[in-house]
Amino acid sequence: MVALRPLLDPATWIEIRYEDVVSDLEASAGEHFPFCSYPGGCSPALPRSARRQDRAQSTYLDVAKPVHRGAIGRWRNYAKWLEPSLPLLERFVKEFGY
Repeated sequence: MVALRPLLDPATWIEIRYEDVVSDLEASAGEHFPFCSYPGGCSPALPRSARRQDRAQSTYLDVAKPVHRGAIGRWRNYAKWLEPSLPLLERFVKEFGY
């Protein structure tokens, strides 16, 4: 994605950080739904209903759960296996603000 950024028209794509969504779902929805031309615009109730929509790979229990911070930092569970690759990944860590 980093290599494609300069080639893409900013009107045709948007980059969203998971951490931003889970820290403030309503603000993130207010910022991103208009970009996607979400029908009905965005209201405070919309994000709660949006996270309950059916998704092909998810169970009802998965999508009924509120958005949570549990996945943030989960990569640390795999740090020892990632360690050999960290020098290669450092560029992306900086680029994406982690």
